[in-house]
Amino acid sequence: REELELSVRVTEEKGAPMAGALVTVDAERLNWSRSAATDAAGKATVRAVNNPNDKHTIRVTAEGMVPHDRRVPEPGRGPTTIQMARAASYGGVVVDEAGQQIPYASVGVQAHGPGGSRTATSLTDAEGHWRMSLMPANPQSITMTLRHQEYVSGPTSTPSIRELRSGKASLVMRRGILFSGVVIGADGTCVSDAQVRQGS
Repeated sequence: REELELSVRVTEEKGAPMAGALVTVDAERLNWSRSAATDAAGKATVRAVNNPNDKHTIRVTAEGMVPHDRRVPEPGRGPTTIQMARAASYGGVVVDEAGQQIPYASVGVQAHGPGGSRTATSLTDAEGHWRMSLMPANPQSITMTLRHQEYVSGPTSTPSIRELRSGKASLVMRRGILFSGVVIGADGTCVSDAQVRQGS
């Protein structure tokens, strides 16, 4: 069947057309992806290679902007308009209640902005510092999650966007209670390689 022709219009945060943005169809399919750059009017046209699922995605990237991914709408709905959001780096340090830095903690961030959502995960280094790039510079909302096997893990309070963008956001984790024991079978012998999990 005939390949689907996709028309995309890319704008900046305030609605001005963005030239030079790269529009890629099916970026996750290396053998089938195709790309085109937007013109002065912010427009690009790309043909999508037919695939067995008959589903397509669009990825738009531009220097200094948060990458944008979305599903291709149904054919015949006209050009797709994608609003990009200015990008920034987030960073900070994870510490315990005594102010000691925690190495190798997982920091998860989900930021919602005018150009869509961006989810990223970073691991703190040996000194408890973390950093992630290409995050929304002016998000509408942010949720954060901390995880470490020796501390209470889960959602945490979110620092101000100013602290995150300065790289000085301080995130605190509380040390959890240590549970330990022995797993035995019905005959009273120890069971090796059993998985023990707390909670659901």
